[in-house]
Amino acid sequence: MYDQSFSPATLARLVRKSDFRDFPTIYDDSVKQARIQAASNIAHSDFDGRNPLMSFTKGGKNIYHTLNLPDELVLRKVTLNLRRVTRVRQPDRQSIISNLKHLLAEGTPFRVYRLDISAFYESFITADIIKKINDFKTLSPQTKRLIGKVLAFFEAAGGTGIPRGLALSAVLAELMMDAFDESTTNALGVYFYARYVDDIVVVTNAVENERSFLKALVKNLPEGLVLNEGKQHVKCARERVTPSAIEKILFSFSYLGYEFSVKEPFKDKRVRVQRQFRDVKVDISSNKKTRYKTRICRAFLDFSKTADFSLLYDRLKFLTTNFSIRDINTGRRKLAGIFYNYPHLSTEVGGSLHQLDKFLHDAIRGSNGRLFSRSSGLLTVQQKRELLTLSFKRGHEKRTFAYFHPTHIHAIQGCWAHE
Repeated sequence: MYDQSFSPATLARLVRKSDFRDFPTIYDDSVKQARIQAASNIAHSDFDGRNPLMSFTKGGKNIYHTLNLPDELVLRKVTLNLRRVTRVRQPDRQSIISNLKHLLAEGTPFRVYRLDISAFYESFITADIIKKINDFKTLSPQTKRLIGKVLAFFEAAGGTGIPRGLALSAVLAELMMDAFDESTTNALGVYFYARYVDDIVVVTNAVENERSFLKALVKNLPEGLVLNEGKQHVKCARERVTPSAIEKILFSFSYLGYEFSVKEPFKDKRVRVQRQFRDVKVDISSNKKTRYKTRICRAFLDFSKTADFSLLYDRLKFLTTNFSIRDINTGRRKLAGIFYNYPHLSTEVGGSLHQLDKFLHDAIRGSNGRLFSRSSGLLTVQQKRELLTLSFKRGHEKRTFAYFHPTHIHAIQGCWAHE
């Protein structure tokens, strides 16, 4: 049977390899044991009556975290207990994209709702969260009490809803959205529904009244949550698949960093119309392409000030290849980079990978404006040749893998810290 207690033994199991890097004093076993005992004491004293959360601002949002290992261990145990009892699982981004891509290729009429929830974490009602937690009879009273304390400290410090950034927050949000997810999935005429945090996509049979459908969705949202009408898009393929002699784009929309373009297939007399599928091109969304270009610009701007070629090379290599990083919420390693972030890309000539390669190579040659002409003048011919070997397209197609030491990744990302 799973042990929900906050004893030194259960908390010790939650110490991760990454903690030895973040809190190097625990290499001393006596220090580690003292930190674990402190965590147990904190759990039984409700954080000693103090707020365990600190915050920093990123993208105009406050992101919360803990500063010391004992507080972090307690929050990990609270999160694990809640996960075990509720069996809440966060959706997999790439599975959503894969399923959506295949569904959009179907030859039947359908309507796509691309929706976004405003101020997602900040809009939940604290009392509703507490009630939801208390309804789980198998969740230990101590876990319930500690969740209540975290939310109370957060609220007392001026926060609303759920604090962004914590692994616990992600579980609480998924738990609060569970009824909405179920009702939308089971709604009449819905072929496909997916939600990744606050980003929603719904595909229907296009029979429903659009306004009534959206009204019903809003009604089923947890109290306090509203849709962001500025990011709301509805697209429709009203007829069955209709092969065309010329390229005919039905519509495009972006979701989870991808841009989907749905097209009618070209006429093929060898295939019956009923057996033809629509063409779905999947590319990097325009805002993500802009982010890559901005990072390239900032890498060259920093180089123009420091003339540190090695760092410039590693930054561009970081953008164009793949690597392993630690998930801050789970402590596990995961693969990331141009392929692992975008495995479903279509790789036609003229797509995002080609555009990014052209932008990068023009930047290296100094033909992209004043910034790049200045940085290009600092590069030797040999250095330019080295940089020109880097390619987004090659990194994606060959799944080129590079290793960067964790401390060096911090240096690499230094010039992008205020995005």
